[in-house]
Order: sequence, then structure tokens, then C-alpha cells
Amino acid sequence: TEGDKYKKAETPKLQKYIDDNKLKVEKLPSGLQIATTTAGTGAHPKAGDSGKVHYTGRLVSGKVFDTSLPEVAKKANIYNPGREPYTTLNLVIGQGNVIPGFDQGVLKMKKGGKSTLLIPSSLAYGEQGMQGGMIGPFTPLVFEIELVDVIAGKGGAVAPTAPTAVAPGTAPADPHAGHNH
Repeated sequence: TEGDKYKKAETPKLQKYIDDNKLKVEKLPSGLQIATTTAGTGAHPKAGDSGKVHYTGRLVSGKVFDTSLPEVAKKANIYNPGREPYTTLNLVIGQGNVIPGFDQGVLKMKKGGKSTLLIPSSLAYGEQGMQGGMIGPFTPLVFEIELVDVIAGKGGAVAPTAPTAVAPGTAPADPHAGHNH
């Protein structure tokens, strides 16, 4: 079938990207391949922790389809001023908030690290692709990611922080902001 043809083409496409970019990859049992650009030295995230991640998503052709970095967006001609300020992707790790390959990749990193994730479609948008987007069925993806920060989730051993003083005339920060309960 048509789908099988695309599916069979994934592995050679990913391999070509690896070869063309001279990447040294570690292949996980899931099929995710990770090339570490810069080893992080900070905290190692666990499922349930929050992470701040800068990312650039590419097709194996090299075409950028999404990024958190305005300079990359401008260069790739996908810059959207309505999206300003461009900022890190802030996510709870290992909760299915992003494609599985992205979650798995972040879990293998340490704070401060940079990696290239080579994600087969089975860990991305699968046989459906992404409706209305550049990502068709059985499309492997490449994400260059930087784990900017790791914030321990509930249940982790975290030292309590002292309450911060609030300047007179300003409202205290919402303690529930960013938490989806």
C-alpha cells in the first residue's frame, strides 16, 4: 500500500540525515535516536517534572516547521510577529503533552544539554500526519532541543522556598499559574 511505501522510506531518510549531518547517535529501543550536541551538567528530569525547552523542529529535508527561537523562524521564513515573545516550550515532562519522541528525548537529557532527536513517525504524528500542516503521514521528524531548565514536580524531594516579598501595590503572582489541575 501507499502507507507501507512511506513507512519503509522512513529509516533510510533518517539515516541519510544522520550521515549528511555527521551525527553520532544513540538508538533507544523505542526507535528514537539521540545525538548529544552538548552534554548537560544540571538536573536530570523525571516524568512529572517541568521542563523549559528551546526547540527547532525540521523535516528530514532540513525544512523548519516550528521553532521557539525567533532568529531561526526569521531565517526559515516562518516568523510570526503575533507569536512574540518567542519563548521556551514549558511542559510537564512524560505526561503526553508533546509527541512521544520529544518526551523520551527530554527524559534522556540533563539541564543545560543540547541534543538532536531523530524521531520516527511512530513516535511523532504516525500514519495520520498532522492535519493542515507540513507533516504528512509516516513523516520522521528532527528536533534540535536545548533543556534550559528543569523544575522538580510534586512528589520530588524539593527544598521548600521562602515566600518572596511582594512590592506594595502589586498583586502576588498566581501560585496556580501554569498548573493544569
